[in-house]
Amino acid sequence: RRRPGPRDRSLVADTHPTPPPSQEDLRQSLEKEKTQSQKQLKDHQGEITRLNEQLQQAVEELKRLRKASSGARINSGSSSCSSCSSLMFAAVVVLGLNDLLT
Repeated sequence: RRRPGPRDRSLVADTHPTPPPSQEDLRQSLEKEKTQSQKQLKDHQGEITRLNEQLQQAVEELKRLRKASSGARINSGSSSCSSCSSLMFAAVVVLGLNDLLT
């Protein structure tokens, strides 16, 4: 004797098909999707603004570190250069994210 499987259940489900959505249902669904898309766009724009502010802060910090290290000796400036590289890396990452989000 055979056990009922998923195929048997799908046959039962097919005997009672759901009616197609009405135009009003489709319209409401479209409006809901539109609202969600607008919210996501606004969220992404806020994130871009925040990332741009972080980038600007990193650029200002980089300028400050460059000025501070320009008067220092080469040996004492190596640790500053390490900080500069870290900030440069952060700036590149933020710029990359900005490009991805726009």
